[in-house]
This record gives sequence, structure tokens and C-alpha cells, in this order.
Amino acid sequence: MDLMGTHESHACSHCGKAAKMGCVGCKGMPDGSQGQMEVRYSRQEPGKAIYRAGELAKAVSHVFNRTKYKMIIKEVKKFSDVWIIYPPSEYKGSKCVLQPFPSGLFSNKQEADAILEYHNCNAVLDHLHGFLRCLLTGLFAEVDEVVHFTKNNRFRLMRAYNTGDVDVTDYSHNVIRITLKNGDKYIMDLTGAQYGWQETVTPCDMYQQAKIRQIREVLPFWGTRQFCKERAEKTGEMAQWQHDIDVDFETVLNDLLKSWQQGNMLLETLEAGLQSYKKFMTENGAFDAPGNIVVGGFDKNFTDVTGKAIN
Repeated sequence: MDLMGTHESHACSHCGKAAKMGCVGCKGMPDGSQGQMEVRYSRQEPGKAIYRAGELAKAVSHVFNRTKYKMIIKEVKKFSDVWIIYPPSEYKGSKCVLQPFPSGLFSNKQEADAILEYHNCNAVLDHLHGFLRCLLTGLFAEVDEVVHFTKNNRFRLMRAYNTGDVDVTDYSHNVIRITLKNGDKYIMDLTGAQYGWQETVTPCDMYQQAKIRQIREVLPFWGTRQFCKERAEKTGEMAQWQHDIDVDFETVLNDLLKSWQQGNMLLETLEAGLQSYKKFMTENGAFDAPGNIVVGGFDKNFTDVTGKAIN
């Protein structure tokens, strides 16, 4: 039997072209649908490169956010498609603002990623800006940042405070819009897991139709970084102090990434390097809150909402 001849006459189910088993031009690239996506790749190298860059950026952002995690969580309760993040009913006094990420609370990686990415879309575009700029160099004709309100969320995360309040704010969401040199447009969403979205890169038209309720504004590819800097300066001492901590972690991350890009370390060692910095600085009190503040809970305006703290 001439297997090669049989395969050559087979038509690709995705594009209709003749192919041995499936068109090599469609193999491996996700189609951007809302459901479980088949893995296919585009024939065009820039398209494949954007998907690879997205997965790498997501991995680096998770390492960064786990290391500098600050939220104190007791449990996450699910009420249908609303998940509420609860703090402990009582805090033992702590001066250190950094907290271990509570991986043990979650039954699977998707849930853990959702909590890790919660309220982090600004921070990722702020502190990973330099890395993302280098990662995308040579791939794009244009990059900007789209700030939008979401729709079709698979669930909605909310945060409760010890005061009894639950933050029900309809927050906007920041993503990167990338225009390739061939004109194709993609959205890179590094924190979509907080809405139940597992796709990091999606064709722009598909993303807009499925996930964007309303575009709030379009910023240049440094706009979120500038916004975070100005917000920290205006919000007060605690906001500025926490932003400065993240900037210091960013500096360490960028130094580690230089070694990684030069081939002197594996990606997995980035977390070890950040953890070493965290351990040294923690032991020297660098992350201890200033003044008489006992770290508990802070609302979106960095106001202390601990409610009941035990020293």
C-alpha cells in the first residue's frame, strides 16, 4: 500500500489544502475559541513566534508574581460563577508585607492561576515592560495596550475584607495588542486566568468579539507603566512603598533575565534567584511596613481594612 500517496491526497480539515495527515501550516496554533482549543500552528513564522512569546511571558509573570505576593488569603468560596476571596478572621501581627502564595488552597492549576493573576494586569504590564519589549523585538510593526471591560467571563473574582465589605467594583482589564509586520493582529492577555480564560494569545478579532464588552482606552506600549507610577505617587505612602518594592524585584528579575537570554541559566532558575533576593532582603527587614503599621488587609486605595489585628 502506498501510504505516502494516500496521505498526499488528504485534505487538511482546517484549510482544505492537500496534506499528508494535516496541513503543516495549521499544526499547533490555537484557534482562539472560547472552548477547549486544539493545538495547531500557522505556517507563518511570526504567528508561531507570538504564541511562543506569550507562553514564555506568562511563565515569567507567574514566577515574578509568586515571589512578591502580598495578599493574605484564608479561603476562596464559590457561589455559582462568583468566587469570593476571604482573608483570615483575625491576623497575627506582621511587619513583612510579603506573603507566601497559598498554592495548597486550590485543587488544580487553573484555580491557582486565577488567584495569582487576580488584579495583576496592571502590575504585569508595568514591571515586565522591559522584558516584554525585548521579547517582542523584531516580531511586530506596532504594539499598544488596550484597556477594556470584559464580557463572557467564566467566573468573577471578588475580594472580601474583615470590615465585612466585598469589593464589587467592575474593574477594567489591560492587555497587549500586537500588529505583526504582515498585518495580522493578536491580543496577548497575561492575566486572563482571573476570568477563567486560559488562552494567552488570541487573534485580535476573535478576542474582541468574545471578551471585550467596551474599550475604555488604548495606550502606547508604556502607558500602563506610566499610569502605575503616577498612581503610586498620588495614592500615598503605603502605595508608593509597595510600588517601590515591586520596582526593586523588577530590577533583580531583569538582571536574571539577562543571564537567561545569554544562555547562562535555565528559565526554572529565575525563581531561585528571586527567592534568594527575597530571603536576604526579608531577613534585613526591607519589606517590613514603615511606622507602626501591622500588615493585614488593604483595599484598592491602600487603606488599612484589617478590622481586627492581633499584635
